[in-house]
Amino acid sequence: MRSPALVGLLWTLAACASLSMSGSRAEEPAPEKPANAWTWVGWGGGGYYWSCAFHPGKNGTIYLGGDVGGFYKSEDHGAHWKISNECLASYGVFCLATDKQNPDTLYAGTPKGICKSLDAGERWTLLEKTSTGPAAMVFNKGGSVRAIAVDTKNSSVVYAGSVSGKIFVSKDGGATWEISYTPAEKCVVAALAVSETEPPVVFAATSLGVLKSEDGGATWKALPSPKHAASIACAPKTAQVLYGAFGKDGVRKSEDGGATWTPCGEGIKEGCAIREVAVSAQDAQRVYCVGNVNWDGYFYASEDGGKTWRANRSIKKEPAGDPTLPEDGGGPDAFVPLSATKNLAVNPLDANEVYVAANWRNVHSTDGGKTFSERNLGCDITCITDIRFDAKHVYVSAMDEGSFRGDRKGGWEALWPRKYDGESSGHHWRIGLGDFQDGAARRILLTNSPWNLNPPRNQALLIEAGGARGIVRAGLPDYLPRVNCMWGQSYPRALAADPKNPDTIYLGMDGDPEPEKKLPGGGVFKSADGGKTWARLAEQPGSRRVFNGLVFEPGEPGRLFWGACGKDGGVYRSENEGAWKLVFKDETWIFNVELLPDGGGVLAAGKNLWKSTDYGETWTKLTDFDGMQIVGIAAGAGRLWVSRVTWGEDAVGAVMESADGGKTWTEITAGLPYKKPLVLRYDPYEKALWAGGVGLYKRAVPEK
Repeated sequence: MRSPALVGLLWTLAACASLSMSGSRAEEPAPEKPANAWTWVGWGGGGYYWSCAFHPGKNGTIYLGGDVGGFYKSEDHGAHWKISNECLASYGVFCLATDKQNPDTLYAGTPKGICKSLDAGERWTLLEKTSTGPAAMVFNKGGSVRAIAVDTKNSSVVYAGSVSGKIFVSKDGGATWEISYTPAEKCVVAALAVSETEPPVVFAATSLGVLKSEDGGATWKALPSPKHAASIACAPKTAQVLYGAFGKDGVRKSEDGGATWTPCGEGIKEGCAIREVAVSAQDAQRVYCVGNVNWDGYFYASEDGGKTWRANRSIKKEPAGDPTLPEDGGGPDAFVPLSATKNLAVNPLDANEVYVAANWRNVHSTDGGKTFSERNLGCDITCITDIRFDAKHVYVSAMDEGSFRGDRKGGWEALWPRKYDGESSGHHWRIGLGDFQDGAARRILLTNSPWNLNPPRNQALLIEAGGARGIVRAGLPDYLPRVNCMWGQSYPRALAADPKNPDTIYLGMDGDPEPEKKLPGGGVFKSADGGKTWARLAEQPGSRRVFNGLVFEPGEPGRLFWGACGKDGGVYRSENEGAWKLVFKDETWIFNVELLPDGGGVLAAGKNLWKSTDYGETWTKLTDFDGMQIVGIAAGAGRLWVSRVTWGEDAVGAVMESADGGKTWTEITAGLPYKKPLVLRYDPYEKALWAGGVGLYKRAVPEK
């Protein structure tokens, strides 16, 4: 009899296999998901969304793409979103294109190439010819605005523009491609637009200006337009009237097919870099555009063909869908400004309905942009860095967004920051809980790398009983180490507490000392007062290049284990805060170490999982994996779990489970929209495995 996990895995593999290169549908319905399937438990907003589109035939359906979370779909005008990444090749979705003739057909441009869906984004297949070989295409968040377009009369013809500057044409729905245009000098193809005329006229917006083809992409000519073209919009039923977005040169209009361009118009803020322009499918006089001044986003609407523009950047917040920064603007019901915009979509069935993909808060309008509401519920793009539990709550820290407390039912509140604050807004890395009362933590310690602290440095944030808050810097480096760090600078990513004395806490951050500059670097720090003050340990491990690898094993003597990466990497052990000994060096990239429950030993995560039951003197290899890195480790209910990850946007990773102490392993990734979580935690109160990477998920753990 197959296990539920295996049934789920087969369900996913069958779904992916059913989408062949030609894009044929699966004829058989997918089996039901297992009872212990992954459940999404996060929130929306707080990140960067780079693409959006409306379904061309089904009112209410909107598509959305993020930079790290993949693809999202709403069927109720953006009120609720679901993550739909099945068989998606990459979690970076930087442009979307729909097919007017076959409305359920959808294309997504990613760093891996083009992915295609025949069922409105429910399942995907990678168009292999766009991933490797002469037609390999790259789409990225900087250059790709609307870089895929489908012929308005012939669904078999698809155009694509890469950040390499090349333009490609497919005449068989994406199965094969021809190079249609190769630039004479370096440039980026940001967007493509196909007219409704017959034969179709095609326009390309590039960093060198606008290109035009009057023969379906067989030949191209450069138009006398400004440079830095970001997007082109064709007026309905004509190839003569065009609108172009040209960055800081604003919006230009052509009424002669691109031969001449006229600036337009009154009402657009000087210096606003226009990223995308769109025109109503029913009325060529109704035009919309979005642009940015640094991090400030702007939306503009024109009802007179671009002569004058109405601006709006005020958003009604959606606290239930996006709990971040609840006090921004004065409270949960306040209006806040639009942040950096990236994509603009207009409903082809209703020109009054507009959706804008942006930084932090995506927005929706039903009145042509006169008013905007945030619409983020379910489009989870949060980069989770830690998960912790008490009997009443779940605590989560995240990059960019801060730290949150949840009720296990999907309700979340922001702990810190409550509004934008240069002192505490930034990347939160680790959570420490202490001083429990009535099943809830009365003290919460957060490690933080602020965005805009001057001078730059890492710090700790402390929330104590009654909500008292304090920013802790005493004893931590007064500068930001940058030597021998994982990603160019030091981050406080490691935290360990003494379970017998919650006032004793250890913190780890990467960064070697610089004796010539008299700079002490990062390393391991100790607090004896619950995180209020810190002191660097006198003895430091042989490598300070740490990711998450720090645990404290109580007893006599108390032992610290430190996982280090790169040169001199491995596992180090210190007894009673004394000299460090390198006790494991079979692998030199150890991203995480964890203790087994009830004194069962210590685990170390490299390419494989290793276990020691004699304080690191000897080690047993528990896995025989190849190729990926283990980062997340969890143990509980007689099971072990690990997450195997790859770095970057590729949708490659796996969560593995062992119910026999590591002798055998089963993949349980089926149904998990983000396959490579960096954090795994077992919740003993609910008997569930939680996974945090991009997005937050949990899975019931059945009794053995």
